[in-house]
Amino acid sequence: MTTASAAHSPRGAVGGGAGVGRAGDAAGGLGAVGGGAGAAGAASLSREAAAGTISAADGFAADREAVRSGLRWHAKGVAVITAGVHQPVGFAATSLATVSFEPPVLSFAVRKRSASWPVLAAEDRVMVHLLADDQADLARLFGVSGGAKFAEGIRWSRGAEGLPVLDGALAWIMLTVVRRLHFDGHAIVLGRITAVRASAGRRPLIHHDGAYGALA
Repeated sequence: MTTASAAHSPRGAVGGGAGVGRAGDAAGGLGAVGGGAGAAGAASLSREAAAGTISAADGFAADREAVRSGLRWHAKGVAVITAGVHQPVGFAATSLATVSFEPPVLSFAVRKRSASWPVLAAEDRVMVHLLADDQADLARLFGVSGGAKFAEGIRWSRGAEGLPVLDGALAWIMLTVVRRLHFDGHAIVLGRITAVRASAGRRPLIHHDGAYGALA
């Protein structure tokens, strides 16, 4: 898979393989590395190096920047997660993953310091929007912290269960939250798919190496 027609997002605002807004709500692989995960990874590499499996001469490293640099090569789809039957909240995420098909369960990561987390912690319904390759601007809007994400000019409505639904997505997936896993300042939310609607004739938005792009 390659990317083309890349539209760069602000480097400082990209959470690497985590969520598209390091300063925003989304989080995950890279955003969570700085704490226990990073220390565990470094310890693991140290043990392997001591055993003669790898060495610095092989080009391996386990420091934070090396991890970020390596994971930037992981190309991800982009989703906007929304919730809030009273006050809408939302954020862009590249941490969305399929956990299981039977039962159908997805997961995503979120920073617990984000404005979205109190709503996600309290409510059990979430709407996932898979973005198309012409929606990079929408990804940027929802990929940073703060701001009027549901301001005038953003086309959205209240959908099933009162969830905020953005117009024009490639697909919409409604989740019922089944578990929240906590890791330092982040949470992994697992949700069972309860409804799906998809459009046709467009391609997904991809995030890779700090840029948005389309499948070539």
